[in-house]
Amino acid sequence: MDQPIETTLLLLSHIIPILLAQLGLTTGISALLLGWIPMACGARGYSSKIYFAGITNIVLVISTTMLVGSLAELALTTNIGIIQTLGTGLNAALRFISSMLSIALAFTPAIIARRERLPSSARIIGLNLGSIVLPILWIPALVVAAQSVRAKRAAAVVQLIRQQRDNAEPERNGGERALLDDAQ
Repeated sequence: MDQPIETTLLLLSHIIPILLAQLGLTTGISALLLGWIPMACGARGYSSKIYFAGITNIVLVISTTMLVGSLAELALTTNIGIIQTLGTGLNAALRFISSMLSIALAFTPAIIARRERLPSSARIIGLNLGSIVLPILWIPALVVAAQSVRAKRAAAVVQLIRQQRDNAEPERNGGERALLDDAQ
């Protein structure tokens, strides 16, 4: 192999795990700071999932770094190559899991919109995609998604109440007619 290619691969093998760790910590910490938004907007059930994913991502990133460092140190002291290979494979697997969790956290508003089949899902997904360029757009996307979930659930409750009221009206009218018939 050429020397420049080996140097480039070596640099990439050191840079990519660092970038993935930063991505995991960034999405994990932002999820912990902003996980209250769905609950505040009235969309119950999503805040706990966001908190769980954020904490899991942070723990995964920190433990991966510590575990791989310990395995690398053990491999150097014992001169057993399989330990270093195991550490590298474990590092890649845990970084991949952390990356997928980071992507899921980053696209939480879009996931909520698709899962709930919200009428404003195109707007939410657009805001979410815009948050790739301008991360502050993630907050309005999450707010719009949570408010849409609340509005959808409230509309379902209102419809149920109307149905029950409509079903109860014929009985009530029939009872009033019976009273009127008896009085005559």
